[in-house]
Amino acid sequence: MKIAKAQLSRDVGIEGNFEIIESKIIDPYLNLTLDQIKAIAKEQRAEIKIAQISKEIARKNVNYAIGSFFPYLSLSITYQRLDQDPSNEMTNKESKYAIASINFPIFEGGLRRAEVGEAKAKLRQAELQYEDTLKEVFMDVEYAYHNYITFKDTIKSLEDEVTYARDNFNSVSKQYQHGLANSIDVTDANTFLVTAERKLMEALYNYQLAVIRLRQATGTLLKAFINNEMFAGGDIK
Repeated sequence: MKIAKAQLSRDVGIEGNFEIIESKIIDPYLNLTLDQIKAIAKEQRAEIKIAQISKEIARKNVNYAIGSFFPYLSLSITYQRLDQDPSNEMTNKESKYAIASINFPIFEGGLRRAEVGEAKAKLRQAELQYEDTLKEVFMDVEYAYHNYITFKDTIKSLEDEVTYARDNFNSVSKQYQHGLANSIDVTDANTFLVTAERKLMEALYNYQLAVIRLRQATGTLLKAFINNEMFAGGDIK
């Protein structure tokens, strides 16, 4: 334990003596289904947001390219005033006029069709990229979710095993006190208890890592750290 605390001091920069208080991890996925977790990932993962924005930009570019086929209206208004001294009666001192024109393409050598085709190709590429990103994120979520379920489901059985091992150790210890068991029986019972406790601690550690990994897969890990939503009731003092 002293070696482990010294290593922890080195890793996190703790100075002086300290005590570790057991904490419980906050599990936001306890009552959620896989589809609900995927929906969270679809909303929160930055890769999906970027792919969605790229798709929307490509769609707008297609509309812009198609708009070049339609005629467009241009309007200009001009106001002129001449202040001349000495003035001339024949001089036009003030003039106002407006020009409106409608322009439409007659021949452009296939340039606009090529631009529309290119814009549609980029839209299709952006849509495929979005779907591919979505599949990759969902695969990442499924992998993290199944690991999470595996470790969560093993904790209950390991807790029962620890309870049985502790009761067995207490029973063998009492038998040893009354001469009904020998020291080897006590040693075996203690070894069984320590092994069960170690297996439970490893399962709890893996479960906590699985929750953090699932937060990462859904894109909520950074937000949880910022809002201090990772652990409850834990501290180092």
